[in-house]
Amino acid sequence: MAADHCARLAGLLMLVALLLEHTKRESLVSGLYTLLKPLAALGLDRTRLALRLDLVLRYTDATLPRNRWRDWLRGGPGTGATDGVCLKLHPLRMADMVALVVAATTCLWVCFR
Repeated sequence: MAADHCARLAGLLMLVALLLEHTKRESLVSGLYTLLKPLAALGLDRTRLALRLDLVLRYTDATLPRNRWRDWLRGGPGTGATDGVCLKLHPLRMADMVALVVAATTCLWVCFR
């Protein structure tokens, strides 16, 4: 059971690394903001969450050269505060909707099989 959980965690970490490697920061934050829209009905402030993620990603991008995350974990040099943050939103396309339906269906199938 432990090996199964370790394999799932390693797979998740690889997928997150691929996502961060091949997606621009603005697109990642905009996508998160759009995907969190249903949770706004539960009282979640998706704007604050998206802006906090954007600030964290800006800090890590400004602090580190590309692919130097190990140095950041050891405690790299600090950066100054940002003057302002602008959240650029991109609307969902039909391909995005299809991908969401396929992903949700797959997750439900895995959970309830």
